[in-house]
Amino acid sequence: MALLSVAVAVNLFMTHHLYLALIGSGFLTALLYAGYLCKIEKNYIKPAWIVSLVLGILLYGLILDGKGDRGAYSLILFFPVIVYPLLGLKKGTYLYFIFGSLIWLTTLYGTQYWSLQDPYMHLLNTSLTLLAGGVVLYNAERFVKELIESFHKTSITDPLTGLWNRKMSDEMLERVDDESRRYKKNYSVILLDIDFFKKINDTYGHQAGDKVLVEFSKIVEQNTRKSDMVFRWGGEEFLVILPNTSLNGAAITAEKIINKVRNHKYPDLEEGMTVSAGVAENTNHMEKDRFFKRVDEALYQAKDEGRDRYILAH
Repeated sequence: MALLSVAVAVNLFMTHHLYLALIGSGFLTALLYAGYLCKIEKNYIKPAWIVSLVLGILLYGLILDGKGDRGAYSLILFFPVIVYPLLGLKKGTYLYFIFGSLIWLTTLYGTQYWSLQDPYMHLLNTSLTLLAGGVVLYNAERFVKELIESFHKTSITDPLTGLWNRKMSDEMLERVDDESRRYKKNYSVILLDIDFFKKINDTYGHQAGDKVLVEFSKIVEQNTRKSDMVFRWGGEEFLVILPNTSLNGAAITAEKIINKVRNHKYPDLEEGMTVSAGVAENTNHMEKDRFFKRVDEALYQAKDEGRDRYILAH
């Protein structure tokens, strides 16, 4: 780092640019230090500030060197392009307008050394440039943020019911399982399967089937606690994770859901609908695959015994 800075300084000094030599070596040292922080210390906040300030000073110097030239003033637009990705919206906006204010004041009080025909037009141009740049970049940042949030939401939710999807259930189950082990508290799950759902699709059509799935998901959400997590497990299967809940507590929730589903009137169905469930409590911190095998077996037992019921996995 030091050798490179010295090399730059010597090179510029030999070409009779002493001030440039000092400034160039200082900038290079700062940038190399930023690289060191990123690579060795894995620190990215300080390097972002260092790079932003170095490039800001360089742009400011180029604008001063232009002595009021319109082309030099256009360099203002490059500053936010650099700063926003490095510092983010809030900090980037602050630094952008500090930089713009500095240019504005330089234009106002430094015009006696420059050949400006109409300094106030330059002030107006600078102000409009700063305002336009700020508005455009603010909206661009917000658009990108909303786009990322939308993609994230799409990746973890079921588009039809709005519930979390199976991918998210794996992640949440691991989290609940870790907390269960750490705090030595059990959790339970309910695996629900709508009875004869294929028959509903064949008789009333897939649109009616989709409406049933949406109605069913609302029933499940309305009859579980805020701390419980509801997922569309796949097709007509739904999963409920109940943190800090015993087998008896999960059984009460399963029975409530089954009764509500049985007594609910579905607009597109001539007859009602039922659901079967397997209920299990992870008491010994069993591995996920073994645990869900027990839940599956309980669900299939409920179906074999006539459906419209729940079976406890012991």
